[in-house]
Amino acid sequence: MIHFVNGADFSQLPINPHDSKAGDDVHMICVSGCMLSHGYDRMIEGMHQYYKNTGNGRKVYFHIVGTGEKLDEYRSLAAGYPELEDKVIFYGRKTGTELDEIYAKCNMTVAHLAIHRIGLTQISSLKTREYVAKGLPVISSSMMDICTSDTERYIKIVPGDETPVNIVDIISFFDKVYAEKNVRETIRNEFMHLCDWECTFTPIGNYLLSK
Repeated sequence: MIHFVNGADFSQLPINPHDSKAGDDVHMICVSGCMLSHGYDRMIEGMHQYYKNTGNGRKVYFHIVGTGEKLDEYRSLAAGYPELEDKVIFYGRKTGTELDEIYAKCNMTVAHLAIHRIGLTQISSLKTREYVAKGLPVISSSMMDICTSDTERYIKIVPGDETPVNIVDIISFFDKVYAEKNVRETIRNEFMHLCDWECTFTPIGNYLLSK
């Protein structure tokens, strides 16, 4: 048996151009199929509570890219909260230059927020590899196989349950990450050693060479 994890071709994923610093507005992006396990309803509910309680505090946006079985549910949920009218943005499916342009607006990413709904506790999703290749921190409700002592400070683990995401905690995480200098480059370089294709396929290459 050969053990290896999902990887991405970092050479095909340029670093994100959005240059952020602590105190900036938070622009989260998810690029997904919007399935049950993504749980983006938890983020929308969290944003509703945040804006209801803080009024004119730090601005937080959620850019949802993709289609899927839960997309209409997310649209309906966000539409029911007038304060989120321009804060939760739906793009549908985007690729290439159009997707890059959306990424360029963003400085935080969102992975799965509800894998507990399908009985899992850890993920190895391709989207997380693309996120970190672009030098962006990640929000997840579960541990990831690329979370190590060197990379954990760039991954925000929220509770793996049905509670709304605490946006105040997300802002605190954002400010801590972006207090670092050259953080995009650091994120990309730290994760490259874990999930670039050249690394993830090494066990397979070694096995084939041994034969």
